[in-house]
Amino acid sequence: MTKKLDPKSRFSKADTNGDNILTDEELDAELDREERRIRMENSDKKEDQIRLLIWFQSIATVIFVAILTIPEVVPESRLDDLVGVATTFILSQLGIIGGYVGANAWAKSKEER
Repeated sequence: MTKKLDPKSRFSKADTNGDNILTDEELDAELDREERRIRMENSDKKEDQIRLLIWFQSIATVIFVAILTIPEVVPESRLDDLVGVATTFILSQLGIIGGYVGANAWAKSKEER
């Protein structure tokens, strides 16, 4: 008794030579392609999340600096107390943003080689 491959099966596209016989090599190749596709999708989603985080940090830094420079929001007497916190916040945010930009530039330079 021979087994036949259903043309509607998700594995039918793995039958590359069209003989309706799914060999181990054809199945392994299809599974490798599927795994590569999933890895690419996950990498794309990860990059989107990182990009969103960087946008949020950039906007938060700009808003923080804007709030500190508006005298009606923060009185001048409080600015001396906020200098340490503001410096640490801004440097950490800019460090994260700079790290992202630097890592992207490094990764792209390695891809081009």
